[in-house]
Amino acid sequence: MTTSLSTAGSGIPVRARARSGLRRAALLLALVLVGDALLLSVAGWSLLQSRRQFHARAAATTRNLALALERDLEGNIKQIDTTLLWMKEELERRHPDRAGEAEELNRYIDRQFARAPFLDGIQVVNRDGVFTLGIGVTRGRRVSIGDRDYFHELREPGPGRLVISKPLLGRLAHAWTVVTARRLEGPEGAFQGAVLANVDLTRFTRTLAAVNVEAHGIVVLRGEGLKSIARFPSPGGEAFNTVGLPASPELQAQVEAGAAEGTYFSTRNNQHIPRMTSFRKVPGYPFYVVVGLAAQDYLIPWRRNALQTGLLATAFLVLTLLGAWVLLASWERDRAAEARIITERERQRSAQALLEMEAQFQQAQKMESLGILAGGVAHDMNNVLGAILAVASSQLGTQPEGSPLHLALDTITRAAVRGGTMVKGLLSFARRTPGEVRELDLNAVIRDAVELLARTTLAQVRLDLRLAYGLRPVTGDASALSHALINLCVNAVDAMGGAGTLTLTTRNDGEAWVLVQVEDTGSGMAPEVLAKALDPFFTTKAHGKGTGLGLSLVYSSVKAHQGDMEIRSEPGRGTQISLRFPAAEPQAFAPAGPGPDRTAPPARRLQVLLVDDDELIQISTHMLLDMLGHATTVASSGEEALRLLGEGLQPDAVVLDMNMPGLGGAGTLGPLRGLCPEVPVILATGRADQDAMALVASGTRITLLAKPYSLGELQEQLTVLCDRTVGS
Repeated sequence: MTTSLSTAGSGIPVRARARSGLRRAALLLALVLVGDALLLSVAGWSLLQSRRQFHARAAATTRNLALALERDLEGNIKQIDTTLLWMKEELERRHPDRAGEAEELNRYIDRQFARAPFLDGIQVVNRDGVFTLGIGVTRGRRVSIGDRDYFHELREPGPGRLVISKPLLGRLAHAWTVVTARRLEGPEGAFQGAVLANVDLTRFTRTLAAVNVEAHGIVVLRGEGLKSIARFPSPGGEAFNTVGLPASPELQAQVEAGAAEGTYFSTRNNQHIPRMTSFRKVPGYPFYVVVGLAAQDYLIPWRRNALQTGLLATAFLVLTLLGAWVLLASWERDRAAEARIITERERQRSAQALLEMEAQFQQAQKMESLGILAGGVAHDMNNVLGAILAVASSQLGTQPEGSPLHLALDTITRAAVRGGTMVKGLLSFARRTPGEVRELDLNAVIRDAVELLARTTLAQVRLDLRLAYGLRPVTGDASALSHALINLCVNAVDAMGGAGTLTLTTRNDGEAWVLVQVEDTGSGMAPEVLAKALDPFFTTKAHGKGTGLGLSLVYSSVKAHQGDMEIRSEPGRGTQISLRFPAAEPQAFAPAGPGPDRTAPPARRLQVLLVDDDELIQISTHMLLDMLGHATTVASSGEEALRLLGEGLQPDAVVLDMNMPGLGGAGTLGPLRGLCPEVPVILATGRADQDAMALVASGTRITLLAKPYSLGELQEQLTVLCDRTVGS
């Protein structure tokens, strides 16, 4: 005993030291992680800014290169145009057809060609497009460009301007070239031909190749429609023809928007290489210069710097974590010693908790056994009470009112009805049925519960009723819901200690739900208590003051009504319990009309098939049907009823018991409907549960008759169902 007490006493400082060690370890780890995160954040931000700077430099470089190429190309085109203007003036002044003029003009063309090194040829064509003079023109050889698009453009009258062709294969040199031309006119402006100057595309390529765009960059010259004229480097080598390659979507979009220059970053190119690209349009001419630098080239220095930064950050991270691990290892040894002591104590506590759980489990088994027993007794009692009520109610109307026999039969009838109510209570306790299901006004249910508690429990507190006007009805058992509300009110008053405000609120929640809230200003519940509030047998009340079944029974009742339940509570701020129920469907219950005249003869004689396994019910119900003037065929099981129908029996109505051996009522209803689709069916049951309600809702001409039932109730069901069938 002494050792035990000594160990228990020394556990407090050991636990304190362990907790202190854990706090130190957590603080150290937090500092290390925060420092490492800060370092990585700074390094990442620095690398991001550096990357942006490299992109900006690449953009500036491409813009400068595009500007230089654009000006160089503009100067060359102007030089070519100047040469063509001189040639035009000379050719229109002379007459090539005169003797000696052709030779003189050829020498003049040679001199102009020598002054224009950028050109690869100068020629003259007549009005039919046939070459007559110039470089590469052979006398006696007829070569024509009369079918070329640019020649047709030259033939059109109008102000003289420079015409530039698309890239084409020349008919004299047989090389890809771009032709520039001007129109030749006679004294009165008549078309006389044209002077042509052509540039081999390889000259454009050599010009583009002089621009340094690293290993994966590009330089492109594009003409009308942004089709490529020349490109360096060629994506397929020198033998690859780059004429006509399409432009990237970014370039097309900017040009279509009217931009004459621009810069963009794109990966949607022919080679799928990310590039920073700039373009410029040559002023006055249909040419675009495009220069692109590949990110993988201009980001090489940045990647080298990023690798060095990453290695340094990784080294720092490893060192700091290693140091923290060394310190944590030493603290862990101290904590392990304390953990062994705590584990032993927890083992002892677990053994005690196991004993308590075993006791609760045994108690739950007792309650479950009691519930099963109650359900079985209730079922058998229903049949006994049904027989008593049937016989008594059938004879009650035959005796003079006020006679001793009439009084005796009336007493028996009322006793059987009261016994039926007690059976419903047993079924509710066994959790087999929500009780009597009908349309309810929750405001009325709350007022009845409040009136019941007004002079006792609720007299201690201030009551605040906030009941909504126009509250939608619900379907359910008024007794069960009233009992649930009383449970919640009693719990709320206990939590407030006899002083405070209890608020009951109702309102429509959306289009399909009705909300009830019970709110108090009591002590509230701690989180660990709130987590167990709905557990059966859990209670915070003193021994003998509570069973721990209150909230769990409320929850079961709400679930039986297809609803849900929510509890909100904080210590010192009270508790709010919200119950949500589905609103009743419009016109789900027809308004009750005047009851049938129990003494009146039947409207017509019916052939009724009675299906019930209990002999007392067979005899008593047969008696009721005889008194009502109907013929009865009895079947003691669903299987026998289906056999009779299969042999040709054609009943006008069927009274079908729900709880039978074999197929039972639910299993019999489907095949019965297959044999007799239109026959009215009365489902007789002592358990008006959701399964029974679902069967009623599954088809037409099906109704529910609660056991035990009287002569009048049976007559009313037959009258309503069979009159509806005849009327239809």
